[in-house]
Amino acid sequence: MGVGTTNLGVVFIHGLFSSEKAWDPLARLLESDEELTSVTVRRFGYASPRLRRFRPDRRTADYNDLADRLKAFLHYEAAGHDRLVLVAHSQGGLIVQRYLARMINSGQGQQLTKIRGVMLLACLNDGSDFMLPLRSAGWPGHPQVRALTPLNPDVKDAQRTVLDQIVYAKGVGASPIPFWVFGGSEDKVVVRASAQGVFPRVFMLPGDHSSIIKPKTHRDPVYVALRTHLLEVEEQADPPDPATAASNLSPSAAQVTPWGDSAKAARILDVLPPYADWIKTLRTQDFFVVSGRVNRLLHEAADALSNDPLQFIDPALRDAATGCSRAATDLSEAMINLLFADRVDATAYEDLPAR
Repeated sequence: MGVGTTNLGVVFIHGLFSSEKAWDPLARLLESDEELTSVTVRRFGYASPRLRRFRPDRRTADYNDLADRLKAFLHYEAAGHDRLVLVAHSQGGLIVQRYLARMINSGQGQQLTKIRGVMLLACLNDGSDFMLPLRSAGWPGHPQVRALTPLNPDVKDAQRTVLDQIVYAKGVGASPIPFWVFGGSEDKVVVRASAQGVFPRVFMLPGDHSSIIKPKTHRDPVYVALRTHLLEVEEQADPPDPATAASNLSPSAAQVTPWGDSAKAARILDVLPPYADWIKTLRTQDFFVVSGRVNRLLHEAADALSNDPLQFIDPALRDAATGCSRAATDLSEAMINLLFADRVDATAYEDLPAR
């Protein structure tokens, strides 16, 4: 579809111990806005029980379950929209990020092209220590409550994927998805630093953790922010079809994909220099320049290998990380030798492999 002919859906995702009704104030304002008549409100609901009833045959869904539920919701119930904006409150923002990361890591990133923006309202990006001892004692086995502890490793892993491959997506057919991140100026549950998390910037809105999503008029700041971004999405031109873009490239470029572990492998290999040439031309006065590059190599390799390599979906990532680590080691050893050498013997390094 072209500009001005969008069928835009707004999907609301609620937070912990909440329900779809939490979005009534925002939904009413949207549905009464004459400039947004083409926007359809969708509400994603899920079970987030406060009390655990004795049901041996039931369990409380964790974030992976909820992320896959959101996937099914978007695939079936929101299938009629050519553009989507996801609006999430509190824990709902973590569910959205887990969904996006799982799609990327399973090689289904191209299915995210409908999503044109994500709005996070008081999302616990770095967790919350608000009443942490009481939460731990009151809901010891609740997987959703447990995931809200500060700096939860699974939450941070998902955020790293979202930041690297969605917010800053680059490459053939890549379409970065903007994240609009907001905190509440009176919110003690999710402080400003946690609302921002790994994202480059955060805006503060009036309200506490609950009232931030309860605007009363079209002039309330949270509604103005949402309305502004919805109008932006409606005016966007459609990105080029990835298949068409790839067909116009050279065969080697067309093989590059911005999604999944292959994208991370490409990024790591980008850092890997033709290091045989570096060593051939190295002089002692260049030591600090090259050492900075070696340090970057080591960081890239360590980041890629922070997970168990056997779990990599794409073996290219494991190979790239291993090659990166090996190159850093070779460079470090060569630089040490050069520091203690009387002169540089370029022929000694002729057999070193270049990228």
